[in-house]
Amino acid sequence: MFFCKHIKKKKKVPDLEKLRIFYYVARELNIGRAAEALGLNTASVSKHIKLLETSINQKLIKRKRYGVALTENGEKFFSKIAANVSNLDNLLNSFEPSEKKEKTIKILTTDGVLSSIVAKEVSEFLKLNGDIDIVINAQKKPDILQSQEDFGILPFQSKTKGISQTVILELHSRLYAHKSYVEKFGMPETIEDLKNHKLIAYSSERFYSSVNPDWYLEGNDILDKTRAILKVNSTLGQFEALNSGLGILGISKEFPLLKYADLVKILPQEKDRIFHVCFSKREDEKITPLEKKIFDFLKEKFKNHANVT
Repeated sequence: MFFCKHIKKKKKVPDLEKLRIFYYVARELNIGRAAEALGLNTASVSKHIKLLETSINQKLIKRKRYGVALTENGEKFFSKIAANVSNLDNLLNSFEPSEKKEKTIKILTTDGVLSSIVAKEVSEFLKLNGDIDIVINAQKKPDILQSQEDFGILPFQSKTKGISQTVILELHSRLYAHKSYVEKFGMPETIEDLKNHKLIAYSSERFYSSVNPDWYLEGNDILDKTRAILKVNSTLGQFEALNSGLGILGISKEFPLLKYADLVKILPQEKDRIFHVCFSKREDEKITPLEKKIFDFLKEKFKNHANVT
């Protein structure tokens, strides 16, 4: 008599390349940008994502008109693999020739006012150092711990382990309206008067607890975010609405485009809301001579922003 022993079928483990491709797609939320970062074509990236979904029997991404979004399972899966895949990429990059690594610097920042300021000053640096390549990656939810960038110019984060932060810039948020708006609707005299005015706000959930772009709409009993006539998750979009005379907006006075608009300060007696911006780097990585050179240059250039009125 023969006895058949039941053999448990092993689960198929996704290979590292598929995990790495998913990591980039989840980080960029755009297959084209992920493919560019990986040096692949979009068809190859899409194929690998489908194979990964099949191997784990879960839907990870869903396509949108522009880009992609993570499903609930995709969000959970990304949170579990992100740190490990990032560390693996950093390890592999550390074996690249030192000359190549020193000539290309990747900077992580936010996609609002800060990206405009960083791009402006980095451009000045490159005019003096033309033999260096710099890539600025501006994201809505940048996370230096889970990124491939060399360092970040990012809002200060509290209670964060594994990141060294050096304050390099202060942003000052204040209220503005276009001259045409004030001529039509008048000038509010107190913060309470804003309830009788049209307000513009930020529409997305805040990623940094230390930065509240809608400070004038939150934290009091009179106003709240639902009173905003327009909510936009883009600083440029907010500026366009402000410049059209639609309403009142709280925005950093350091935003480069403000000087080109005919704006009026609203409630000038109110103190500016100050947000600290840091040179951020993973604690387990040493700053290179080239990074130090960029840091010193930006720190000196950022001093000029303190004099913006």
